[in-house]
Amino acid sequence: MIGLNHLFTPSGIHLTSLLLLLWPLSLFFKQKADRLRFRRYATLALCFLVLFLPGLYPLKRLAILRWAVFLIGKFFHYKDYFIIFLLWSFLDIAILMLGTFYYSPGSFVYSFLFVGTILATKDIYPKMLMCLALVGAQIIISFFQQTPLAPLGVVINFILTLIFEFLYPLMFCLLLPLPYFEKILEKVIGVFYYFIHHGAHYALECGIVFCSFSILLLVLLLSAKEIQKSRFLIVLLLLFHSEALNMRLSKGHKNLSDSLMNVSMRELITHDKYYSLPRVTEIKSINYSPKNSQYSITATDGRVCRVKFNNDFLFAKSSCRITRGFSRRSLVSLNTGEQSKERTKKQSKKQTKKSKKE
Repeated sequence: MIGLNHLFTPSGIHLTSLLLLLWPLSLFFKQKADRLRFRRYATLALCFLVLFLPGLYPLKRLAILRWAVFLIGKFFHYKDYFIIFLLWSFLDIAILMLGTFYYSPGSFVYSFLFVGTILATKDIYPKMLMCLALVGAQIIISFFQQTPLAPLGVVINFILTLIFEFLYPLMFCLLLPLPYFEKILEKVIGVFYYFIHHGAHYALECGIVFCSFSILLLVLLLSAKEIQKSRFLIVLLLLFHSEALNMRLSKGHKNLSDSLMNVSMRELITHDKYYSLPRVTEIKSINYSPKNSQYSITATDGRVCRVKFNNDFLFAKSSCRITRGFSRRSLVSLNTGEQSKERTKKQSKKQTKKSKKE
């Protein structure tokens, strides 16, 4: 609900948070130029050590990119980070020189999307508006991977990610013989987990959204409003042809009945109040309320799933898991199908009663 999956895999966020450990060491230098020089070369040294670690391809990807930016700027005096980023990505995919795309394509696509968005917009947008560009990246992921997007979860994601960047380096302090530090850090992590759990709860309470093609098109148009913003558009258009980001649709998603058959019974979050969408074999009835433009799906065990349409958005109201591919027409057709089944049952009962009387 709040999109914190990137915190559980080594990525550029972990590398950036580790670089924060260099900041206290740079305070020993009095002049600002010396502090900046120390941070630059210490960062390159740390990135060089990352290359010798087994696995951890996302970290290696960012480390090689930092070295490429440094070497090209040092010897060729070229500092357009976005062009260097595109060239580095092309070499990784086409020539497989680095191998990060081959071993972790999903992580590569996420890095390409978010790092490319930051580099493409850092000279165009202020830092506050750059967050809006990252929201556009979240919309792209939500559209292609058919996952729900919680508007409040996007805001909570930025806040928790910022807290994690300062919290992650403290975990390495556990290697030092510091008394009582482990207990203090354990309580801090417990508070962080508390924010994650309740953040997911409130994000789900505020509703989830499935992004339509019109919303995706709006993101593309806003990113290319000016000629300078075409860089962001390049990143987005290149992702249209990525098999790692474009998950194939199942052939059964033609109506609600087929969609329900393909939905797993996993819960959204571990809370008694939230249920997954019932399978079509477990559905007891489907009722439509014209007043609220809302469908109520009742399962045989008493669970009720409420689905509401609003223009191009699909909202799940307070109870269940929803998958893309639903249409208003399919809901109506399934609803009429359930009603026709009930009618046939009533007619069959009447015929049996008549036959018994005769």
